[in-house]
Amino acid sequence: MSEFYFENRKQDSYPNFENKLILWIWNPEETPPHIGISFGLNYFSLSVKGKEHKQVDSLVKQINRKKNPLLFIELNFKLELTQIISAFNAFETVVEGNTTCSSPIFKVLSCNEEVKTLHNLLEFIHNGKRVKSTCSVHLPVSFKQIPKYTLAKIHQKIRSLENGTKS
Repeated sequence: MSEFYFENRKQDSYPNFENKLILWIWNPEETPPHIGISFGLNYFSLSVKGKEHKQVDSLVKQINRKKNPLLFIELNFKLELTQIISAFNAFETVVEGNTTCSSPIFKVLSCNEEVKTLHNLLEFIHNGKRVKSTCSVHLPVSFKQIPKYTLAKIHQKIRSLENGTKS
């Protein structure tokens, strides 16, 4: 598994969301973190509770109120909002052993079959020179990388969320 260091990120800074494709990594110090994606002012994610489509401004208010740690990666992909909606419409919910929060994101970014975790996705976008910038909010200055984890750890986390327990 590759390691990715985020030493050049803008600390305590939100990206300019307008007309940008942004990968959101929620609680990046946790194993595994949750991810979502936004295009312009539309945010999308998939969880055990189902699909989520929210306005970015309402999420920013929530993040500031709750002090949620987030890492934002601005991506260099040519996409339309309809492509993201279509990718997320192909999924109903996260399902242990089958679908993760990453699944619709892998689909919309046309990742190859080897991309199964966030680390794989980071390698995919890094190797394709698809990262424009990174920034974060509510993360310590000492944060440098996302902890390594396996696909089994993702499924364990999904199972605990489905059962209403915390892993």
